[in-house]
Amino acid sequence: MLTPVDLKTVASLTTYYPREVVFYALINAINVKFASSDRLYARLTNDPSSAFYSLDYPLDLDQTKCSELFRHFGRQIFFGPNDTYPAACFYAKFRNLLGLLIRNGLYTELVSVPAQQPAQAQASQNNTVTVGSFCFNKNVVPQEILNSTFPSCGRNIKLSAGGTVQTTTTETQKFDDALLPASKMRTTTTTTNSILPVTGRTFKVEFAGVGWVEITFEMRSPNGFLSYLGSWFNVRDKLPFASDLRPFAGYGTPPALQIYNGGPYLSVLNGPSASCYTSVIYNGQIYCVPMEATHSSMLMDIAVILRNLNISPTDLNAPISVRVAQ
Repeated sequence: MLTPVDLKTVASLTTYYPREVVFYALINAINVKFASSDRLYARLTNDPSSAFYSLDYPLDLDQTKCSELFRHFGRQIFFGPNDTYPAACFYAKFRNLLGLLIRNGLYTELVSVPAQQPAQAQASQNNTVTVGSFCFNKNVVPQEILNSTFPSCGRNIKLSAGGTVQTTTTETQKFDDALLPASKMRTTTTTTNSILPVTGRTFKVEFAGVGWVEITFEMRSPNGFLSYLGSWFNVRDKLPFASDLRPFAGYGTPPALQIYNGGPYLSVLNGPSASCYTSVIYNGQIYCVPMEATHSSMLMDIAVILRNLNISPTDLNAPISVRVAQ
């Protein structure tokens, strides 16, 4: 439950849930670094509790001042005004960058690749494994706005793991070697290692007015996703997920908007309700997810799926041996 969710799980979830929902739920942070300078680095966190503008007022989550950072497209959308570690608006900068990537076709896909196996077995076996990968779907945008090193979806771009060439020369002595030159046979053996797909989380993207930046996706663990929901529960009355202030307009694709339906990101009532999708008693109080809160119920489903994918029978307590005697 503490292991980061792999891209195969992310890609599998996007086959059923809207990709925006999955990305916002499972991407914990985006690390940004200028390709030309190691000193310009920022960690943009997907945590609503870090949506403050000033470190001096961490409880002030008003996004009006944060929205001013995006009026001019420059380095301040990633870093602070002095090109140093960003002093504030971590969450706003994350939302802006992820939203921009999604609008330009950020997707995940499942790719079948040869399984890594010993060189001796590669010639006789044809095993394949399925992995997940980030990619750009160019069909969802009218033209390519961003230059990037993201692979295009469906192209199945692969990286070769390298290979070795072995050459063996053998000589065969025959009875008539006294009259004829010794017979020689040359054998060439070529060994190629497994082909590895592009499944990394680090890519370079060129932004207009900014230049090339290196971005790295940091994924959540299942427990981290539960903590993320807890952060939203704590700020549910202070920070709206959708707003008229750009770039904090929430989801942008029709499937995600239909599920969100203008409600809060997380709707959990403290007290009994007429109808609950799910409820729990904690510290003597009842917490309920209303039946009409479709977005919140979907997040609860994702939490259950992540839990089921990350437990095994060996995680359960060993049964107690009982001996019955007469």
